Amino acid sequence: MTSRQRVRTVLDGNKPDRIPFNFWMDRNLMSQYEARLGYDFRITHYGADVLETFFCYDFHCGLRSEHIKDHKTSWQTTPALPRMEDARKLNFPAVAGNEDAITTLIRRDRDRLPDTALFAMLGSPLDQFFSLRMMENAMTDIYEYPDEVDFIIGNYSAILTDVVKCLSRCDTDVLYLAGDVCATRGPMLSNDMLRRLMTEPMKPAVDAAHALGIKVFYHTCGGNVAPVLPLLVECGFDGINPLQPHLNDSAAFKRDYGDKLMLYGGLDNCFAIPDSTPDGVRRHVREQYAALGPGGLIFSTHDIPDHVPPANIDAMVDEIKKL
Repeated sequence: MTSRQRVRTVLDGNKPDRIPFNFWMDRNLMSQYEARLGYDFRITHYGADVLETFFCYDFHCGLRSEHIKDHKTSWQTTPALPRMEDARKLNFPAVAGNEDAITTLIRRDRDRLPDTALFAMLGSPLDQFFSLRMMENAMTDIYEYPDEVDFIIGNYSAILTDVVKCLSRCDTDVLYLAGDVCATRGPMLSNDMLRRLMTEPMKPAVDAAHALGIKVFYHTCGGNVAPVLPLLVECGFDGINPLQPHLNDSAAFKRDYGDKLMLYGGLDNCFAIPDSTPDGVRRHVREQYAALGPGGLIFSTHDIPDHVPPANIDAMVDEIKKL
């Protein structure tokens, strides 16, 4: 099987020749690997099956915020919209007529990698709002400016749906929506708030992707995602990323959601992979496979920190390829 065939076999609910996989690293570490092994090293050197690609659309309406760089990571330091009183003055860029520009990178990546599965990533309306206002402001805005928040997120929801419809011009495998809403102890907002601000605004885009025959996955950093899983099922999502195993019960996820949500993740980038021995990494991969596999599983990690020994990365990939 090619990588794309392998992933699509999982998406269709069948068992591939081996478990497909992908992995992410600290951006500084990623750049070091790229310098040694080339830009697509995860695919060309390690045989990863997924490339995460991106839409080109400016949800911030041309507004700019200040950033600082730490190695290869850019950190936002000021909100793009300084005053919520100016929310209704936002001029949201049109999608119609710009479909080719919006999908430029996705189409380019498909041309480059015809045999690799493409996950087309886009931030959720709530995540775009967090970036527009920055997290500490946004959390206050939800209570102090509820009408303005609903106005912004409502516009983002409509735009998201129109952007997703641009996938009719592409050849992609998964729509990958993202928004960090969880912490190690659970969600940062109540489920009622998350339904209003996160899942209901994404529902039209999820439906639009399904109308095109494209599966939809959701990504949230932060750890304990179990409380939001019912919301994702309710919204119609097909998969979740990454499900950190040191904060979530993998066996319980498989038992309760294995017939409802596929998993793109399942490996511990925080402790098991960076801090163990190669044999320990191999054992971790096998244990997670026993808990989560074989059906509905695409192994992945989130950002593996830069102190990971190279031998651990090699062991992780080698063990996955045996499954």
